[in-house]
Amino acid sequence: MALTEADNLALANEALALLGETSITAFTEGTELANSCARLVPAGAEHCLAIHPWRCTLAKARLVRLVSAPLTVWRYAYQLPGDVMVLRGALQTEGPGAARLEQYEIQGETLLADAEAVWIDYQRAAPPVLWSPPLRRFVVHHLASELAIPVTNSGSLRQQMHTAAYGNPGELAQGGLLAKARQADGQQQPPGRIPDAVLVAARFQGSRIR
Repeated sequence: MALTEADNLALANEALALLGETSITAFTEGTELANSCARLVPAGAEHCLAIHPWRCTLAKARLVRLVSAPLTVWRYAYQLPGDVMVLRGALQTEGPGAARLEQYEIQGETLLADAEAVWIDYQRAAPPVLWSPPLRRFVVHHLASELAIPVTNSGSLRQQMHTAAYGNPGELAQGGLLAKARQADGQQQPPGRIPDAVLVAARFQGSRIR
């Protein structure tokens, strides 16, 4: 699952409404407004989903082992799912008490390891239909803060939206609607357990190696 162009367009128009701007009909309509939204909204929405392990984004998958052996010290290469946004951990067994895979390497869209089977816990860009209302409000205000300068040229409006999304400076960007969304997320029924102390690695940038 991932955010579609229609999803991003709806989020863009909600953010524009907060800024007192008119809606756009498509990212490709050729206006400055649409160009700014096309440049900032998709990446901004994904950023908001990646900064916290929102329950709606969590997923688990058994990786498919590629036929060709890697031209490295590793024995096997595995294809990562196409919707991986944040890799949270790798496992070499499945189910409760699964053994963590401590040594592996990420190269492009593949995971290299010596394990004969690999499962991963990861985050994907879940579509807005799965978001809680507090999460959607946070994302829209974040997007409004990103769009405020290129769209309205108003630094004060940008600060207003940023404060609404993240709280006052003393809250170190952990307050505001983000804090409310996290609180609401924590009150939901827990999903399948993700191993404790798993290091979060941005997609294709973090890995554990020998």
